[in-house]
Amino acid sequence: MTRWTVEDLKRITKVNQQIRHPLDPPKPPKFGNEKTTWQGMKFDSLRELEKFKQFELERIAGVHRAVIRQVSMPLTGHKRRIRIDFLLVEPDGRIRWVDAKGHADEKWLLKRDLIHQNFGIMIETV
Repeated sequence: MTRWTVEDLKRITKVNQQIRHPLDPPKPPKFGNEKTTWQGMKFDSLRELEKFKQFELERIAGVHRAVIRQVSMPLTGHKRRIRIDFLLVEPDGRIRWVDAKGHADEKWLLKRDLIHQNFGIMIETV
């Protein structure tokens, strides 16, 4: 039988504090966004849902040919990907990339710049 030292107990306690129990309430979102579901579709924020509704009304009115949600693209030189909220196809065939952001952090700005450098795609933030 091995005896545990105070340091061992502190180390184990610190590790266990990082693991969340399944019945614990979920952590609040980093930027205060509220995930929501509308007509069976999941949205990461209310802002994203409102933009989707706006783009869909514009599509029906003929402003956009198509509205595509959650387009995933690889980041060149990385194993990571970026997920852009909307791809809008205009009536003349041009493509607009739009992301609904309340707050653009440094990581997002870096990913956006990598996409622009590697693919020439400008992502609008609304």
